[in-house]
Amino acid sequence: MKFQESITLTNKLEELHKLAVFIEQLNRKWKIPAKIGMNIDLALEEIITNTIHYGYSDHLPHFINVEFNFNKSVNEIWIKVVDDGNPFNPYSAEIPDVHVTEVAKRKVGGLGIYLAAKLMDKFEYEWIDNKNVLTLRKIIEDNN
Repeated sequence: MKFQESITLTNKLEELHKLAVFIEQLNRKWKIPAKIGMNIDLALEEIITNTIHYGYSDHLPHFINVEFNFNKSVNEIWIKVVDDGNPFNPYSAEIPDVHVTEVAKRKVGGLGIYLAAKLMDKFEYEWIDNKNVLTLRKIIEDNN
C-alpha cells in the first residue's frame, strides 16, 4: 500500500511549526514509530531552516514544497523537498569535524546538513528545472 501527502511552505521561519504539526499528523495517520518521526522532523527542520536563511537572494515570498511518500509494503518513506532558491548542493558543504568538543573551536556551519544526512538512509541532491530537489529516504525498521 502506498500513501502520499504534501505540504507547501513559504520562506518564513514561522512555517517550521506548520511543518512539525503536519509531520506529527502524518506519523499518527501512517502509524510511524515516534523515533522515526522525530528523525524525519529534525532532518526537515534543519533543511528548511537552511533554505529559508541562505537559499534566497531577495526578500520576496518563495515556496518550498515537501512531498511525503510512504510505501507500507516495504516500510520506507521517501521525502522530496523542492525549492526555487539559489542552487545549493549540500555535498559541496564542508563536512564539519564532529569530534571537536569545545564550542569555541568548532567552525560555524555545516552541522545541520551533516545531521540531516545522518538521520536519513538516503540523501540525494539534484538541480532540476532551476530548482533544488532534495530526496530523502527513511527505512522504518521494526525495532524502532
